[in-house]
Amino acid sequence: MQNGKWNETVGDYWPGDEYVDWVGMSLYFNIAADDGSEKVSWIEFSKSHGFTDPVRKAKTVCDFAAAHKKPVVVTEGGSDKNGASGEAAAAALTAKMFSTLNMVYPQVKAVLLFDRSIKEAGTTRDFSMQSSGTYQKAILEATKNNPALISSSEKTAAEWIPAEAFSERADEVTIGATGYTYWDNELTVTYSFAGKTQKTSASPNLFTIKAADIKAGRNDLTVTFTGKKGFKLTKTYVVRRSASGAITISSGVYPFTDLNLAKWCVPYVEAAYDTGLVKGVSATKYGTKNDLQIAQAVTLAARIYAEANGEEAPSSKGSPWYKPAYDYCVEKGIIDPALLPMSRLTEKCTRFEMVEILDKAIPASRWDDSVKIADGYIPDLRLSDEHGELVYRWYRAGIVGGDNTHRFNGGKLITRAEVAKILCTINRLM
Repeated sequence: MQNGKWNETVGDYWPGDEYVDWVGMSLYFNIAADDGSEKVSWIEFSKSHGFTDPVRKAKTVCDFAAAHKKPVVVTEGGSDKNGASGEAAAAALTAKMFSTLNMVYPQVKAVLLFDRSIKEAGTTRDFSMQSSGTYQKAILEATKNNPALISSSEKTAAEWIPAEAFSERADEVTIGATGYTYWDNELTVTYSFAGKTQKTSASPNLFTIKAADIKAGRNDLTVTFTGKKGFKLTKTYVVRRSASGAITISSGVYPFTDLNLAKWCVPYVEAAYDTGLVKGVSATKYGTKNDLQIAQAVTLAARIYAEANGEEAPSSKGSPWYKPAYDYCVEKGIIDPALLPMSRLTEKCTRFEMVEILDKAIPASRWDDSVKIADGYIPDLRLSDEHGELVYRWYRAGIVGGDNTHRFNGGKLITRAEVAKILCTINRLM
């Protein structure tokens, strides 16, 4: 459910797994073509929050369906072309729905396009495919290039799977990638493999590796995402071909062997690690279930502040290792040494202490009231309580949301896995 009442979820309407065979979803992603200042403001808002991107907009329903092991059908969908001025955007977005949606969410098994013009409130809204050569061409090209879609029942569809789940004999392997940031619905993706570099600029950003180019031993594949505001994220994989000819792809960046202890946190740890926000407790262990130390929270605050202000984060080569980060945070006014002396940094960190330490490191632009909640929404904390104003600000900025009952549990310790998710939310990596 993309547009529902506050605190309303898909689960509120779920009758039970035994009553459901398919999950149906309407998927519309319109961009207004009006050049008036109010509509331009809405365009910027919608781009930033994913209302114009079919893949981002489908996330809630697709994730819910996957959790209940149900296939998904887009029962109707598309983009209003809004006349000639919106046709290019409509073509690109609808092509993305057909090229990328079932790559990111393999549980999507069928897509139906709304193919007609309608009059609504005195305005003609044009969703028709046949009336526009450009729109139709983009859709047909996207469906043709998606191996997981078929145009007739006589054909057999392929299936998108995560790269690290692939292990097959094949003459070639086709890889697709897509991503977004707070500012981008599309990222430029650059692949580098076996001396070949290829840059793509539209989902699904396909890249083909030929078996003949895979040498014995380790073959590095790098996938670099770039976007606005200087965003850059590189993922590295290792491609191998066994003696039997089976091709496998595995992570080449993450050295941690303990992420399987809490699989939900894997994408958050990976994203935070890629951007340099977190490190492991050792060369091969992230410390998924380890409690956060105050020293680690101070180090994270230094990294967040440095990243937001274009500065170099302090090293961890001091004596003790956290002293450079501590001194940096004191210098920048992130922490008050009178309230948090360095002698306390070896202690474990409560959730209250974590928000206190990180709060002043977060850039002002991140404190938008995107989540409207009233006093009392957090059952174990009132706005007037100690830490109340601080924690409510974090909830209203969408950085934290508490447990299943919205409790913050401020006096409890926090794990490094939970911290990785919070860091990704702060930096809008996920």
